[in-house]
Amino acid sequence: MNNDQAKDISIIIVSWNVGGLLQRALKSIEESLKRSENMGYSVSIETIVVDNASSDGSAGLVRLLFPHVKLIANDTNKGFGAANNQGLKMATGRYIIFLNPDAVLIDAALWQMYAFMEEQPFVGLIGPKLINPDGTLQRSCRRFPTFWSAAMILLKLHNFFPASLPIRRYYMWAFEHKTIRRVDQIMGACMMARRDVLDEVGDFDQKFYIFFEEADLCKRINNAGYIIFFYPNAIVEHRRSSSFVQKRPLWRQWHFAKSYQHYFWKHHNFVAAVLITGLSFASLGPAVLIELINSAGIRLNKNPNL
Repeated sequence: MNNDQAKDISIIIVSWNVGGLLQRALKSIEESLKRSENMGYSVSIETIVVDNASSDGSAGLVRLLFPHVKLIANDTNKGFGAANNQGLKMATGRYIIFLNPDAVLIDAALWQMYAFMEEQPFVGLIGPKLINPDGTLQRSCRRFPTFWSAAMILLKLHNFFPASLPIRRYYMWAFEHKTIRRVDQIMGACMMARRDVLDEVGDFDQKFYIFFEEADLCKRINNAGYIIFFYPNAIVEHRRSSSFVQKRPLWRQWHFAKSYQHYFWKHHNFVAAVLITGLSFASLGPAVLIELINSAGIRLNKNPNL
């Protein structure tokens, strides 16, 4: 990190084939900064886009319309965690915002998150309130996975038993997302972390190609003694799975299961990790069936999470 050019905030966006949404996200950063300045607040930022080998001209769009944005254009798709780590190496900010390209900062969300972190030195990471494009709440807080919650989700039983105790606790169904509260993990669509905390606990684990990289990061921050907060005063609009839905069901389920396995081998005991590994392979069955149905021209699966 070059301290001579250090900023208050570095915003890192990893993008793949969502050029139109990326443009909206970058515009929202500029508008949120202007909104903060109009309110009399001053904060220095830099924006870093890591393009994961998009084929839709996203990198060219950034060069043309946002020449002030730092751009890393990868030749191959390195995955979410690895690409964020590329941006992190370039970042100079005291705070790092990891922002999805399908997310939009609302009003002065940029300053609001920054001000909260400045006032709370014991907080390692925060997440804003997420809303859907229609303005409804998008639930973004979860507890850390347990064996039973993971087993039910891998086998898709949470779709049939959403009120069961493991699922109710994991998804925090009782939390209305209206108050500031300490949580285990925050959805990776928008997270602000202290740079010195990231330097201490490490960056994203690149063995998570996609899925659970933010859960792993939150777990390590929590284990290091820092607090993670949900901060609803800052609001971000998020269109879920805009890049993800471009992939086939079997590809999605394979990476989902693989990441679940890695999380359990890393953070749980041997027996739990072995059992989750077995269930992960079993979870591929429905995805294979959907692939066969889709290949026959019958489109039944519209759920991006399989």
